[in-house]
Amino acid sequence: KIKNLLKKKGIKMSKKLISIVVPNYNERDTLDELYERTTKVMQTLVDKYDYEIVFFDYVSTDGSKQKIEELCNKDKHIKAVFYSKNFVYLRLIAYIAVDSVLHYTITHFI
Repeated sequence: KIKNLLKKKGIKMSKKLISIVVPNYNERDTLDELYERTTKVMQTLVDKYDYEIVFFDYVSTDGSKQKIEELCNKDKHIKAVFYSKNFVYLRLIAYIAVDSVLHYTITHFI
């Protein structure tokens, strides 16, 4: 009912946003595949949802930061947070929480 009322008044409802959080530490070699697979899945949902892929880089030393910056410049859906210090305990918590969810989501959609 609310959608119809808003539609009559000319107000468009925006799509729901899906935020995919990706903790990263020295994973440069896997970033392209992660990006391609995740984007492929999200493109199938773009009619109903908007999305963003947010990389959290924990002071990588393998060129991950540069690769993530390339992805940000290539795709408006990519966001990045670059830490100036490597907070190991935060990375561990993020890895446990996010990696298992992301792995489940990607493998079950593909």
